[in-house]
Amino acid sequence: MKHIAIIGAGGIGQRHAQSCATLPAADYHLHLVEPNADSQARTAALLGDRAAVTWYAQLADLPQAPDIAVVATRADIRAPIVRALVDEKAARSLILEKVLFQRIADFATIARVLDEGRVATWVNCPRRMWPAYRQLRDRLKGEAIASIEMLGAHWDIGCNAIHFIDLIAFLTGTGTLVVDDIRLGDVRPAKRPGMLHIEGIVSGHVVRGAAPMPFSVASIPAHSGPQTIRIALAQGTVEVVEDAAVMSITWPDGTRSTAPIPFQSQLTASAVQSIATTGDCDLASYAESRALHETFIAAMLTALHRAGKCTDSDVCPIT
Repeated sequence: MKHIAIIGAGGIGQRHAQSCATLPAADYHLHLVEPNADSQARTAALLGDRAAVTWYAQLADLPQAPDIAVVATRADIRAPIVRALVDEKAARSLILEKVLFQRIADFATIARVLDEGRVATWVNCPRRMWPAYRQLRDRLKGEAIASIEMLGAHWDIGCNAIHFIDLIAFLTGTGTLVVDDIRLGDVRPAKRPGMLHIEGIVSGHVVRGAAPMPFSVASIPAHSGPQTIRIALAQGTVEVVEDAAVMSITWPDGTRSTAPIPFQSQLTASAVQSIATTGDCDLASYAESRALHETFIAAMLTALHRAGKCTDSDVCPIT
């Protein structure tokens, strides 16, 4: 029996739980930590009558040594929860939601905690798991990518740009990526108290010898149409469109393929089962994602301070 803990069963945590509920109940017991009774009730309804589930109102009540813990809390409380899971609960493996942390200092601190505890850890930027993107990466191998541009509207670069930064690192096969600048558009309070919803443009480059590859990730309210990624190659442009539940890929020669966009509720179980059986999964490791997060968070803090949108020099109010 493998014991899977999910810390935070509201929002994305519900989808992690819903996915893990598809794992064989004879082999996987779910332990869900959620203090909010309404969130508990909504998630319990998604899980149905699965027998191998135990609920806890606080982390202190979680049994020792879960095989895998999925941390789906807000970013502002994630670091102490990770520390408690490693130091107090002896968790064996972790999957962490993004944005990882709000303070730059937390990345190094948690890296030490994970290293000392010998806890294998991955970060949930799940486009790496989508079959269509894995096929695209394989087809791009050996291609000289000139640039990558992503354009959409109203999707909040504070909360979600890291998904596309991770995707660019994945597609180009590099972990060395630098965010050079963030140009802010509309910045307003987000639905979650104390957080910001941010429109704007993230620009940077992939370090690649003497010829760095530029990229941009943009959320512009004036943009109409679906979310689009353009990958410039020597022979033309590959266009990837994520539209509702379907994505399409069009190559320079006009050939086009389509694929369904997987939901999180269809993905977590696969990552959990892979970790449980092989000790690895298709998500980015903590070390890979840490490097991407740090360059993004540092640039976002600079942009928010420059615009007078952030008062704490150490805390980036995104999650």
